[in-house]
Order: sequence, then structure tokens, then C-alpha cells
Amino acid sequence: MAGVPKMLLSYSTATAKRLLTFLLAFEILLVLSYCVVHIFAPDIKWGPIKLFVDMNREAAIPTWFSTVQLFTISVLLLFLARASKQLRKYLILFGLGFMFLSMDEAAVIHEKISDSARRLEWQWLLSLTFGGSHQAWMIPYLVLALIVILFCYRFFILAWQSFRHEALIVAAGLAIFGVGGIGLELLGFYFEDHPSETPYAWSVAGEEFLEMAGMTVVLYGSLLLGIKLQSGSLD
Repeated sequence: MAGVPKMLLSYSTATAKRLLTFLLAFEILLVLSYCVVHIFAPDIKWGPIKLFVDMNREAAIPTWFSTVQLFTISVLLLFLARASKQLRKYLILFGLGFMFLSMDEAAVIHEKISDSARRLEWQWLLSLTFGGSHQAWMIPYLVLALIVILFCYRFFILAWQSFRHEALIVAAGLAIFGVGGIGLELLGFYFEDHPSETPYAWSVAGEEFLEMAGMTVVLYGSLLLGIKLQSGSLD
């Protein structure tokens, strides 16, 4: 049919909702596993299970899940970029942004920025960040986020006018992610010197769950946007 973009992905709203439910349930399971092993019964000899469910460790199932989740959002947005000329450059930019976040989750880029700042003695950067050298990555990331927002202001206007429901879902997911990735991480800084204590473990559990849940909501909103784009309701 003329004027309607070629279908790139075939799924329904019901499928998107089932995926949302499944992913949230899986994330709750990961958090409960971490809490049982590291908070409620840390003295039991869990063997490799203790490493697999450690939400504060890079080579573990939660980190792998988050990496794949972010990469999936990236690929979805890049696929959907073909479905709308009006949104193409923005979807490509956001897709590349989520790909960077996926790489960051896997390679711990933000922590390497903090390590480099300490090694180079960049006091101007270390002194700007709450938490000092531990959170030195936040300033460069916030500046980068501000640049993206300024570049995409037309997109946000269009989002509010043309696909407000989907945009609000994505915004809610990003807000949930921010509360975990920034808010609870800053809170966890107070307990970081005593990682064996329960408050630190709870802050880790909350931070990682909110990050995963937030990105699940973003994925859900992106899937709904894809349905609208592929239906031809946005040029």
C-alpha cells in the first residue's frame, strides 16, 4: 500500500505487554536471588551461585542481562529509524546512544573515567562531583546528555504532539533508570567503604533493579512507538 512503510518487525501491543511482564518478573527474580544469597543468608556456602547473582559484580548474570537489554533497545531504534523520515536522524542518534550505554555496562567505561581522573589528578573534575573521585564520570555524562537534549529539542516537541503516550512511557522509564543509576548510586556511596554491611547491599539491589526496570519500560515504550511508526500514522 502506497505511503505505508514496509513492516520491519511484526508484533502486537499484547506481545509488547507480555514481554514487559516477563522482563519485570525476571528482574524481580534476579533481585530476590541477590537478596537471599548476599543479604538474608550470606553465610551459606552457595558456591558459584553467589558470583552468578552478584549485582555488584561485572561478570555476573545481572550485568549480562543489562548489557543485552540496552543493546536490544539500540537495535530496535536503529531498525525503526527506517520507518519514518521525520524521526530518522533522532532514532539513529538514540539508537547509538543506547549502544554506547550497552558498551558502558559491559566494559565499565564510566568507572574508567573516574579512575583516569584520579590518576591524572584532575581536581577540577573530582571536586565538582558529589562523592568525589568515585563519581567523577557523572559530570561528563551529564554534559553529554545536555548536548543531546539541546540537539533533539525538535524531536521532543514532535513527541509531545504526535506520540505523547509512547513518549511518556519512555520518559517514565528513563526517570526510573535515573533514580537508580544516579540517586541510589550516590546513596550507596555512603556505604561503599563497608561493602559487607547490609545497607550497602540493599542500595546495590535497589540501584540495579531500578536500572533494569527503567530500561524495560523504555523498551516497552519503544515497541509501542514501533507499532505506530509501522502503521504509517507518522510519516
